Amino acid sequence: MILCLYALQNGGVETYYYRLASEYLKQKNEKITLILLNKSVNSEFYDKFIKVANICFYSEFLYGSNLSIPISIHALFPFKNKNKSLFGLLRGKSIAHVATGFEFVLIQKILCKYGLNIPITMGMYHIKEFSFKVPNKMPYFEKTNRTIFRELRRSRILFNDTVSMKFNNISSFNIDDSTVFPIGIDIKENSYNPSSFDNVVSICSIGRLVRFKTYNLWMLNVIRELIDNGNKVNYHIYGYGELDNEIKNKIDDLGLNDSAFLMGEIDYSDFSKVVSKYNLFIGSGTALLESAACGVPSIIAIESIQEPYTYGYISDVPGISYNTDDMYKKVAVADIIESYCKLNSDGRKSLSSKNYIKAKEFSISNNIKEFDLLKNNDTYVGRYNYYIYLLSFNFILFASRFNMVDWYKSRYE
Repeated sequence: MILCLYALQNGGVETYYYRLASEYLKQKNEKITLILLNKSVNSEFYDKFIKVANICFYSEFLYGSNLSIPISIHALFPFKNKNKSLFGLLRGKSIAHVATGFEFVLIQKILCKYGLNIPITMGMYHIKEFSFKVPNKMPYFEKTNRTIFRELRRSRILFNDTVSMKFNNISSFNIDDSTVFPIGIDIKENSYNPSSFDNVVSICSIGRLVRFKTYNLWMLNVIRELIDNGNKVNYHIYGYGELDNEIKNKIDDLGLNDSAFLMGEIDYSDFSKVVSKYNLFIGSGTALLESAACGVPSIIAIESIQEPYTYGYISDVPGISYNTDDMYKKVAVADIIESYCKLNSDGRKSLSSKNYIKAKEFSISNNIKEFDLLKNNDTYVGRYNYYIYLLSFNFILFASRFNMVDWYKSRYE
């Protein structure tokens, strides 16, 4: 199996790929190959990842591999002649997986250069990845991304069972013929003990502080409301990103310096140890599932909504869908937390058990079997120009950087 990542950081997709590689090695006694597009990596995560995967950089396939330039520009350079060691990392693989159209185009180019004919699957890790609005004429690279995504069919992977309906409502094409299975997580024995905590209810979030994760901001209003109503609570935010300063300022504005804290980034290997110190977790994506798998009652933070509402705990929703808006009846986050504050020890243990049982539906062991079923899919043969694609992409990156276009930076909002 070949995986491609734009950059190796501590994000949801990256940590999922690590779990996938670990489980692949465990089940098949074989390392996957991870191709990184960006040379900037989280060194601790890299050192951990390389134990379960063979890692190389896209630039190694190109002339000028020692240059420190963006991959979107470097990918325009000529390819080197076939390299035996790099070919060894690709040979014998039966499937590849990517998360974006950009990654797809670059990986398909490598496979073509090395004469390898294997299917490439593409996961939709954010519902707006292929449906965000472009105000004027759609650029060539984005038109190509959407064409590829539309034509992949069974090689197009959705990670919950209702996203196709939502996507169909906001897109110009239908994706009901996709493959659907949940993102897998590691399941360990539930040793969580909420009765060991003091009388202050501690809540945490863990993840990148990016704009579409709006809960990192509105949770501060929730904490202020809970405290004003006499509840003893605090909130710890782990992560890094563009919202850092905005969160700091809001903590000051709301007078929460003794109750809300920015804790910085943690290493992925410390996730279980950190999250298990808290009464409650609130978040989205795989972090929500992984916290529930530790037995921590985990409140669903619906991505991109501006008001503090939720579907409840992960154990409250049916099936494998929970991240996007307008799926189930919503309740106020403050009400959920206030109800938790009133629970006795037995009630909190029961809630922990329900979340843990729900998390077991998302075991990573099933994902390897799901990918195996896609190995015999047809190889995608698309008609697009690799170099025009890259020139179009670089033009929009340049225009966005100098505020000539504003839609690209805000495409996930």
